Amino acid sequence: EENVPDADDPNVLYFGPGVHNPPGGRIELTDDQTLDLAPGAIVKCNVFASGKNISIRGRGVIDSNPWDWRHGTAPHVISLQKCQNAMLEGFVIRGPSHWTLVPVNCDGVEIDNVKICGGRVQNDDGINPCNSRKVTVRNTFIRTDDDCLALKGLDNSYGNCEDILVENCVLWCDRARIVLMGHESRAPYMRRVTFRNIDVIHAQTRNFLLEPGEKMRLEDILFEDIRFEMGVENELPPEVLEKMKDLDTSKLRFD
Repeated sequence: EENVPDADDPNVLYFGPGVHNPPGGRIELTDDQTLDLAPGAIVKCNVFASGKNISIRGRGVIDSNPWDWRHGTAPHVISLQKCQNAMLEGFVIRGPSHWTLVPVNCDGVEIDNVKICGGRVQNDDGINPCNSRKVTVRNTFIRTDDDCLALKGLDNSYGNCEDILVENCVLWCDRARIVLMGHESRAPYMRRVTFRNIDVIHAQTRNFLLEPGEKMRLEDILFEDIRFEMGVENELPPEVLEKMKDLDTSKLRFD
């Protein structure tokens, strides 16, 4: 790790190695605060953050396994609401119980080297920038049952979803889409969005679905250097697989 914060700083909420159960299973962060998860720390919680210059970092684990589907202690496993200049780096999120990492009406969010290990429940979307601007996701691994990344413009009073960059990531979806853009969207625009240098290592249905809803305009979208590693079992519906089970699929080609 580099630039490890001082655990004695009053603005640093530090969790050392071991298992931790914060009161009520919820951590709240505001202006200039840092949540520091040391290597070996397992913190059973959801996080609600709102303010400027908030950081969540370290090599520990945020564990959402204790909560049943959609019964977490915050709107999302990590809920960023009206944040400016937020940094999330290095840690693992394990067993999301609902949407995982969600910036809502935020300006300036950087997500780097975060590992999301989901697939436990439905509706466990990985990263959902909603009505947010200047969001960067890089060097990140996401495994989910639901969409890995879903960009939405939920409320037109929150502003546009724009200037989003996702790069150098590895994505795995058990059931839904790798990327979904436009559902449940009432913002005027979703624009200037780039996905590049992405490895999709497992997918089950449409990988990238662009479907702007409710008159939201979707424009200036770039997909570049996207690689797929998928077997026959990922590409074909169950009814086709059933008919093919006695065939020698090693001789089939899918171009």
